[in-house]
Amino acid sequence: MVSSADELIVPFFYERTPKAALADLPAPYRPRNTKRTLLQQVVHENMETMFWQSQCRSEHGFGYPAFVEKTFRRLGDCGCLSRGFSRVRCQNCGHERLLAFSCKSKLCGSCHSRRMMDLSIHLVDQVLPKVPYRHWTMTFPRPIRFLMARDKQVLNKLMGIFIRTLFCWQRKQVKHEGFEEVYPGSVTLIQTAGSILNLHPHAHSIVMDGVFVGNKEQELLFLELVPTSRDVESILQKIIVKVERFLTRYQEEQAFYESSAYEQQLADAVQASQLSDTGSLDSLSSARQDSARAQTRQIPRCSCIAGFSLHANTDVKAKDRQGLPRQGPKVSTSH
Repeated sequence: MVSSADELIVPFFYERTPKAALADLPAPYRPRNTKRTLLQQVVHENMETMFWQSQCRSEHGFGYPAFVEKTFRRLGDCGCLSRGFSRVRCQNCGHERLLAFSCKSKLCGSCHSRRMMDLSIHLVDQVLPKVPYRHWTMTFPRPIRFLMARDKQVLNKLMGIFIRTLFCWQRKQVKHEGFEEVYPGSVTLIQTAGSILNLHPHAHSIVMDGVFVGNKEQELLFLELVPTSRDVESILQKIIVKVERFLTRYQEEQAFYESSAYEQQLADAVQASQLSDTGSLDSLSSARQDSARAQTRQIPRCSCIAGFSLHANTDVKAKDRQGLPRQGPKVSTSH
Protein backbone atom coordinates (compact mmCIF):
# COMPACT_ATOMS: atom_id res chain seq x y z
CA MET A 1 0.00 0.00 0.00
CA VAL A 2 1.37 3.40 -0.99
CA SER A 3 1.45 6.09 1.65
CA SER A 4 -0.04 9.50 1.16
CA ALA A 5 3.45 11.03 1.19
CA ASP A 6 4.53 8.85 -1.73
CA GLU A 7 1.50 9.86 -3.73
CA LEU A 8 2.55 13.50 -3.56
CA ILE A 9 6.01 12.85 -5.04
CA VAL A 10 6.22 14.27 -8.59
CA PRO A 11 9.30 13.50 -10.72
CA PHE A 12 11.31 16.63 -11.54
CA PHE A 13 13.97 16.80 -14.23
CA TYR A 14 16.78 19.29 -13.71
CA GLU A 15 18.30 18.80 -17.18
CA ARG A 16 16.55 18.97 -20.52
CA THR A 17 19.47 17.09 -22.09
CA PRO A 18 21.82 14.71 -20.28
CA LYS A 19 24.85 16.36 -18.65
CA ALA A 20 23.67 19.82 -19.59
CA ALA A 21 24.48 21.11 -16.09
CA LEU A 22 28.11 20.06 -16.54
CA ALA A 23 28.58 22.18 -19.66
CA ASP A 24 30.48 25.45 -19.51
CA LEU A 25 28.50 28.61 -18.94
CA PRO A 26 28.05 30.84 -22.00
CA ALA A 27 30.55 33.63 -22.31
CA PRO A 28 29.22 37.02 -21.26
CA TYR A 29 28.37 39.50 -23.99
CA ARG A 30 31.26 41.79 -24.80
CA PRO A 31 30.64 44.60 -27.27
CA ARG A 32 33.38 44.82 -29.86
CA ASN A 33 35.86 47.57 -29.25
CA THR A 34 36.31 49.23 -32.60
CA LYS A 35 38.92 51.59 -31.22
CA ARG A 36 41.40 48.75 -30.84
CA THR A 37 41.32 47.49 -34.41
CA LEU A 38 44.27 48.20 -36.65
CA LEU A 39 42.08 49.86 -39.25
CA GLN A 40 40.62 52.25 -36.69
CA GLN A 41 44.06 53.19 -35.44
CA VAL A 42 45.42 53.85 -38.91
CA VAL A 43 42.41 55.95 -39.90
CA HIS A 44 42.44 57.90 -36.63
CA GLU A 45 46.14 58.72 -36.85
CA ASN A 46 46.32 59.62 -40.56
CA MET A 47 42.84 60.80 -41.57
CA GLU A 48 43.31 64.53 -41.06
CA THR A 49 46.74 64.46 -42.74
CA MET A 50 45.27 62.64 -45.73
CA PHE A 51 42.48 65.20 -46.10
CA TRP A 52 44.92 68.11 -45.83
CA GLN A 53 47.28 66.65 -48.43
CA SER A 54 44.42 66.04 -50.84
CA GLN A 55 43.32 69.67 -50.53
CA CYS A 56 46.86 70.83 -51.29
CA ARG A 57 47.09 68.62 -54.37
CA SER A 58 43.70 69.47 -55.86
CA GLU A 59 43.37 72.33 -58.31
CA HIS A 60 40.56 74.14 -56.45
CA GLY A 61 41.54 73.12 -52.92
CA PHE A 62 38.46 70.94 -52.39
CA GLY A 63 40.29 67.67 -51.85
CA TYR A 64 38.40 64.41 -51.82
CA PRO A 65 34.66 64.32 -52.57
CA ALA A 66 32.34 64.91 -49.61
CA PHE A 67 31.14 61.31 -49.50
CA VAL A 68 34.72 60.05 -49.08
CA GLU A 69 35.36 62.27 -46.07
CA LYS A 70 31.96 61.35 -44.62
CA THR A 71 32.72 57.64 -44.94
CA PHE A 72 36.03 57.93 -43.11
CA ARG A 73 34.55 60.02 -40.30
CA ARG A 74 31.64 57.61 -39.85
CA LEU A 75 34.12 54.81 -39.34
CA GLY A 76 35.36 56.53 -36.18
CA ASP A 77 31.82 56.59 -34.76
CA CYS A 78 31.21 52.85 -35.09
CA GLY A 79 30.35 51.31 -31.72
CA CYS A 80 30.71 54.66 -29.91
CA LEU A 81 28.01 55.21 -27.27
CA SER A 82 28.35 59.00 -27.48
CA ARG A 83 27.12 58.83 -31.11
CA GLY A 84 23.87 57.08 -30.23
CA PHE A 85 22.70 53.80 -28.78
CA SER A 86 19.71 51.56 -28.14
CA ARG A 87 18.58 50.53 -24.65
CA VAL A 88 17.90 46.80 -24.48
CA ARG A 89 16.04 45.35 -21.49
CA CYS A 90 15.14 41.76 -20.58
CA GLN A 91 11.48 41.45 -19.66
CA ASN A 92 12.08 38.47 -17.37
CA CYS A 93 14.99 39.56 -15.19
CA GLY A 94 15.01 43.29 -15.86
CA HIS A 95 18.68 43.38 -16.90
CA GLU A 96 19.52 46.32 -19.18
CA ARG A 97 22.29 46.90 -21.67
CA LEU A 98 23.31 49.74 -23.98
CA LEU A 99 23.91 48.76 -27.61
CA ALA A 100 25.85 51.35 -29.62
CA PHE A 101 24.84 52.12 -33.19
CA SER A 102 26.99 50.84 -36.03
CA CYS A 103 28.50 53.11 -38.67
CA LYS A 104 27.11 51.19 -41.69
CA SER A 105 30.22 52.26 -43.60
CA LYS A 106 31.82 50.33 -46.44
CA LEU A 107 35.20 50.70 -44.75
CA CYS A 108 34.04 48.84 -41.65
CA GLY A 109 34.52 45.11 -42.13
CA SER A 110 31.85 44.14 -39.61
CA CYS A 111 29.13 46.50 -40.84
CA HIS A 112 29.79 45.91 -44.52
CA SER A 113 29.91 42.12 -44.13
CA ARG A 114 26.57 42.14 -42.34
CA ARG A 115 24.98 44.22 -45.10
CA MET A 116 26.36 41.90 -47.75
CA MET A 117 24.97 38.85 -45.98
CA ASP A 118 21.57 40.48 -45.48
CA LEU A 119 21.40 41.40 -49.16
CA SER A 120 22.47 37.91 -50.27
CA ILE A 121 19.90 36.20 -48.06
CA HIS A 122 17.15 38.53 -49.29
CA LEU A 123 17.99 37.88 -52.95
CA VAL A 124 18.25 34.10 -52.60
CA ASP A 125 15.16 33.62 -50.42
CA GLN A 126 12.75 36.19 -51.85
CA VAL A 127 13.88 37.53 -55.23
CA LEU A 128 15.79 35.07 -57.42
CA PRO A 129 13.79 32.16 -58.87
CA LYS A 130 15.19 28.64 -58.80
CA VAL A 131 16.88 28.62 -62.19
CA PRO A 132 20.54 28.44 -63.28
CA TYR A 133 22.54 31.67 -63.17
CA ARG A 134 25.75 33.04 -64.63
CA HIS A 135 28.13 35.60 -63.16
CA TRP A 136 29.00 38.32 -65.72
CA THR A 137 31.79 40.83 -65.04
CA MET A 138 32.19 43.93 -67.21
CA THR A 139 35.24 46.21 -66.99
CA PHE A 140 36.23 49.32 -68.93
CA PRO A 141 39.50 50.98 -69.98
CA ARG A 142 41.22 53.20 -67.43
CA PRO A 143 40.30 56.61 -68.97
CA ILE A 144 36.63 55.61 -69.00
CA ARG A 145 36.84 54.47 -65.35
CA PHE A 146 37.89 57.96 -64.27
CA LEU A 147 34.99 59.48 -66.17
CA MET A 148 32.56 56.96 -64.63
CA ALA A 149 33.80 57.80 -61.14
CA ARG A 150 33.40 61.51 -61.78
CA ASP A 151 29.99 61.58 -63.49
CA LYS A 152 27.12 59.37 -62.32
CA GLN A 153 25.30 59.97 -65.60
CA VAL A 154 28.11 58.25 -67.48
CA LEU A 155 28.25 55.44 -64.91
CA ASN A 156 24.53 54.69 -65.12
CA LYS A 157 24.45 54.96 -68.90
CA LEU A 158 27.38 52.57 -69.45
CA MET A 159 25.96 50.03 -67.03
CA GLY A 160 22.62 50.27 -68.81
CA ILE A 161 24.33 49.66 -72.16
CA PHE A 162 25.95 46.53 -70.77
CA ILE A 163 22.71 45.04 -69.41
CA ARG A 164 20.53 45.98 -72.37
CA THR A 165 23.01 44.52 -74.85
CA LEU A 166 23.13 41.27 -72.88
CA PHE A 167 19.33 41.08 -72.69
CA CYS A 168 19.07 41.83 -76.41
CA TRP A 169 21.32 38.85 -77.16
CA GLN A 170 19.14 36.58 -74.99
CA ARG A 171 15.94 37.74 -76.69
CA LYS A 172 17.38 37.13 -80.15
CA GLN A 173 18.23 33.54 -79.24
CA VAL A 174 14.54 32.69 -78.75
CA LYS A 175 13.03 35.12 -81.25
CA HIS A 176 12.65 32.47 -83.95
CA GLU A 177 10.64 30.21 -81.59
CA GLY A 178 7.60 32.47 -81.90
CA PHE A 179 7.14 33.37 -78.24
CA GLU A 180 5.28 36.60 -77.60
CA GLU A 181 6.63 37.19 -74.10
CA VAL A 182 10.35 36.98 -73.32
CA TYR A 183 11.58 37.92 -69.84
CA PRO A 184 15.30 37.99 -68.99
CA GLY A 185 16.43 38.90 -65.50
CA SER A 186 19.50 39.98 -63.57
CA VAL A 187 20.79 41.65 -60.45
CA THR A 188 23.60 44.11 -61.22
CA LEU A 189 25.81 45.68 -58.62
CA ILE A 190 28.59 48.20 -59.14
CA GLN A 191 31.95 47.78 -57.49
CA THR A 192 34.02 50.95 -57.38
CA ALA A 193 37.39 49.53 -56.28
CA GLY A 194 39.75 46.82 -57.47
CA SER A 195 41.54 44.10 -55.55
CA ILE A 196 44.31 46.54 -54.55
CA LEU A 197 41.80 49.26 -53.50
CA ASN A 198 42.42 51.25 -56.68
CA LEU A 199 39.74 53.25 -58.46
CA HIS A 200 38.13 50.67 -60.71
CA PRO A 201 34.37 51.01 -61.36
CA HIS A 202 33.07 47.81 -62.90
CA ALA A 203 29.89 45.75 -62.94
CA HIS A 204 29.09 42.37 -61.38
CA SER A 205 25.87 40.84 -62.64
CA ILE A 206 24.05 37.69 -61.67
CA VAL A 207 22.08 36.93 -64.84
CA MET A 208 19.63 34.11 -65.39
CA ASP A 209 21.26 31.57 -67.68
CA GLY A 210 18.20 31.71 -69.86
CA VAL A 211 14.85 33.50 -70.19
CA PHE A 212 11.23 32.97 -69.23
CA VAL A 213 9.06 32.69 -72.34
CA GLY A 214 5.40 32.13 -73.07
CA ASN A 215 2.29 33.32 -74.83
CA LYS A 216 -0.70 35.22 -73.52
CA GLU A 217 -2.72 32.08 -72.85
CA GLN A 218 0.13 29.92 -71.57
CA GLU A 219 2.20 29.78 -68.43
CA LEU A 220 5.77 31.00 -68.53
CA LEU A 221 8.42 28.44 -69.41
CA PHE A 222 12.12 28.75 -68.68
CA LEU A 223 14.52 28.17 -71.59
CA GLU A 224 18.18 27.73 -70.68
CA LEU A 225 20.71 29.67 -72.79
CA VAL A 226 24.40 28.92 -72.27
CA PRO A 227 26.68 31.41 -74.06
CA THR A 228 29.80 30.31 -75.89
CA SER A 229 33.13 32.11 -76.13
CA ARG A 230 32.12 33.45 -79.53
CA ASP A 231 28.86 34.79 -78.06
CA VAL A 232 30.73 36.63 -75.31
CA GLU A 233 33.07 38.17 -77.89
CA SER A 234 30.14 39.27 -80.06
CA ILE A 235 28.34 40.82 -77.08
CA LEU A 236 31.46 42.75 -76.07
CA GLN A 237 31.94 44.13 -79.58
CA LYS A 238 28.38 45.46 -79.60
CA ILE A 239 28.89 47.00 -76.15
CA ILE A 240 32.02 48.80 -77.31
CA VAL A 241 30.25 50.27 -80.36
CA LYS A 242 27.40 51.57 -78.20
CA VAL A 243 29.80 52.97 -75.58
CA GLU A 244 31.74 54.77 -78.29
CA ARG A 245 28.59 56.37 -79.70
CA PHE A 246 27.44 57.50 -76.28
CA LEU A 247 30.78 59.02 -75.27
CA THR A 248 31.10 60.84 -78.59
CA ARG A 249 27.60 62.25 -78.22
CA TYR A 250 28.21 63.06 -74.57
CA GLN A 251 31.34 65.02 -75.45
CA GLU A 252 29.47 67.05 -78.05
CA GLU A 253 26.64 67.87 -75.64
CA GLN A 254 28.97 69.37 -73.04
CA ALA A 255 28.67 73.12 -73.49
CA PHE A 256 31.53 73.85 -71.10
CA TYR A 257 34.13 72.00 -69.07
CA GLU A 258 34.98 72.57 -65.45
CA SER A 259 38.70 72.56 -66.17
CA SER A 260 41.21 71.71 -68.85
CA ALA A 261 42.01 68.52 -66.96
CA TYR A 262 38.38 67.40 -67.24
CA GLU A 263 38.35 68.22 -70.95
CA GLN A 264 41.44 66.10 -71.49
CA GLN A 265 39.96 63.32 -69.34
CA LEU A 266 36.80 63.26 -71.46
CA ALA A 267 38.83 63.24 -74.67
CA ASP A 268 40.90 60.32 -73.38
CA ALA A 269 37.74 58.40 -72.53
CA VAL A 270 36.32 58.92 -76.02
CA GLN A 271 39.58 57.80 -77.58
CA ALA A 272 39.73 54.72 -75.35
CA SER A 273 36.31 53.60 -76.61
CA GLN A 274 37.26 53.68 -80.29
CA LEU A 275 38.50 50.11 -80.58
CA SER A 276 41.98 51.10 -81.76
CA ASP A 277 44.89 53.35 -80.93
CA THR A 278 44.39 55.41 -84.10
CA GLY A 279 40.98 56.70 -83.09
CA SER A 280 39.18 55.28 -86.10
CA LEU A 281 35.45 54.74 -85.72
CA ASP A 282 35.35 51.71 -88.05
CA SER A 283 38.23 49.62 -86.74
CA LEU A 284 36.47 46.29 -86.24
CA SER A 285 39.39 44.50 -87.88
CA SER A 286 41.70 45.84 -85.18
CA ALA A 287 39.18 44.74 -82.57
CA ARG A 288 39.14 41.22 -83.95
CA GLN A 289 42.93 41.12 -83.85
CA ASP A 290 42.96 42.22 -80.22
CA SER A 291 40.29 39.65 -79.42
CA ALA A 292 42.25 36.92 -81.18
CA ARG A 293 45.28 37.71 -79.05
CA ALA A 294 43.11 37.57 -75.95
CA GLN A 295 41.75 34.16 -76.93
CA THR A 296 45.28 32.75 -76.83
CA ARG A 297 45.01 32.96 -73.05
CA GLN A 298 42.71 29.90 -73.28
CA ILE A 299 40.09 31.38 -70.97
CA PRO A 300 36.63 30.20 -72.03
CA ARG A 301 33.80 32.73 -72.18
CA CYS A 302 36.18 35.64 -71.67
CA SER A 303 36.87 38.40 -74.18
CA CYS A 304 39.26 41.36 -73.97
CA ILE A 305 39.16 44.07 -76.63
CA ALA A 306 41.00 47.41 -76.48
CA GLY A 307 40.89 47.61 -72.69
CA PHE A 308 37.31 46.35 -72.39
CA SER A 309 36.80 43.00 -70.70
CA LEU A 310 33.77 40.72 -70.39
CA HIS A 311 33.93 37.54 -68.30
CA ALA A 312 31.11 34.97 -68.07
CA ASN A 313 32.69 31.64 -67.21
CA THR A 314 31.24 31.24 -63.70
CA ASP A 315 27.83 29.58 -63.47
CA VAL A 316 25.58 28.38 -60.65
CA LYS A 317 23.25 25.41 -61.07
CA ALA A 318 19.58 25.73 -60.26
CA LYS A 319 19.83 23.36 -57.29
CA ASP A 320 22.91 25.04 -55.83
CA ARG A 321 21.15 27.74 -53.82
CA GLN A 322 23.95 27.78 -51.26
CA GLY A 323 26.51 28.51 -53.96
CA LEU A 324 24.57 31.49 -55.30
CA PRO A 325 25.64 33.92 -52.53
CA ARG A 326 29.27 32.87 -52.94
CA GLN A 327 29.29 33.59 -56.67
CA GLY A 328 26.94 36.56 -56.57
CA PRO A 329 27.75 40.25 -56.25
CA LYS A 330 29.35 41.07 -52.91
CA VAL A 331 28.87 44.79 -52.86
CA SER A 332 26.16 47.00 -51.48
CA THR A 333 25.97 49.72 -54.12
CA SER A 334 23.10 48.66 -56.35
CA HIS A 335 22.31 49.70 -59.89
